Amino acid sequence: MTRWPALCVALLLGASAASAGIRWEDLSPDEQRILGRTKDRWREISPDEQQRLRRGAERWQQLSPDQRQGVERLRQLPPQDKQRIQRQLQDYRQMPPEDRDRLKQQQNWYRTLPDDRKQQLNDQWQRSPRDGQRHDKSRNGDRR
Repeated sequence: MTRWPALCVALLLGASAASAGIRWEDLSPDEQRILGRTKDRWREISPDEQQRLRRGAERWQQLSPDQRQGVERLRQLPPQDKQRIQRQLQDYRQMPPEDRDRLKQQQNWYRTLPDDRKQQLNDQWQRSPRDGQRHDKSRNGDRR
């Protein structure tokens, strides 16, 4: 029976530590570097948000340099392009698994093509009507 009070105290201490959030000093040097923009307001950020930011920093560390560059390019896109990409990603996620697999295979095939063949296919695709419209570079800008 003497274990119950000790267990309750441990749970309460754990809960109060969790509600206090993460101390900036408890972040690794890499996490501090990645989250540096939040340092001045770190104590004001909710514990849940601190956990979310820390998980994001951990994911960032796991990305390859090429993946990080891709993320940086996405951040620099105009808002309408970001929205278009988000819609496309949502459409992709709603595809049946077989369609996603087929699309991945096509992408892998495309990546193996020589640059001149890719350019030829891109030009052909730009000239083709889609969704009842023509997507000409002259109307929509070069969106490759």
